[in-house]
Amino acid sequence: LEGPEPVRGQPGSKQQLGLLGGMIAGIGALVCVASVSGQAARRARTST
Repeated sequence: LEGPEPVRGQPGSKQQLGLLGGMIAGIGALVCVASVSGQAARRARTST
């Protein structure tokens, strides 16, 4: 009969997961951009 409590906790955990996912996605994008810009800088250095 104490089932409703876990169901109540679900939305909060889902929100946290969404926030975490967003943060991970943002960090991944930043790392991607940083690596790409680093490669471009290396290419510019080697070409010149």
